[in-house]
Amino acid sequence: MKNPSTPSNSSKLADKLRAKIQEDQAIIDDLIRQQQNAIENALRKSSSDVRHSIEANMADLNRQIRRSLTLRWMPALIVGLSLFLGISAGAWGLTRYLSHRIESQIVEIERLERNAAALKAQGGRIEVVRNREDGHVYLLMPPGTKTYECGGETGRYVCAKLPK
Repeated sequence: MKNPSTPSNSSKLADKLRAKIQEDQAIIDDLIRQQQNAIENALRKSSSDVRHSIEANMADLNRQIRRSLTLRWMPALIVGLSLFLGISAGAWGLTRYLSHRIESQIVEIERLERNAAALKAQGGRIEVVRNREDGHVYLLMPPGTKTYECGGETGRYVCAKLPK
């Protein structure tokens, strides 16, 4: 029988042991890689799920904020625009009315001045006077001028009959 402690035998045993250790190391490395892959996949899935959950929550929160802002600001915007349009239309209408009144009064003053000039040319004693206090235009006629009520297309007037 051979002695197990002989160099060739121990070298064979060492080679077998090394081979066994390398084989076990390869198995361990393979198991570690499998575990790492499994953990990596689980982490990816978990992080993906968390990311999708966060994105969904943010999208929902954005919708709620937009709805809230729309519900809060829309009535104020509508009221503000309505007020703006109402005030603008009122100011435009008042401006049109006042400008029409001013134009018609200018036309009336010009008509009265033409009539006064014609009367003055006929009678020579009529004066046109503008009262500074009330802004009216008056015709001053000679004493003894009789007045009576007469009518025209635009209404009733006080008329004067001038002496010849």
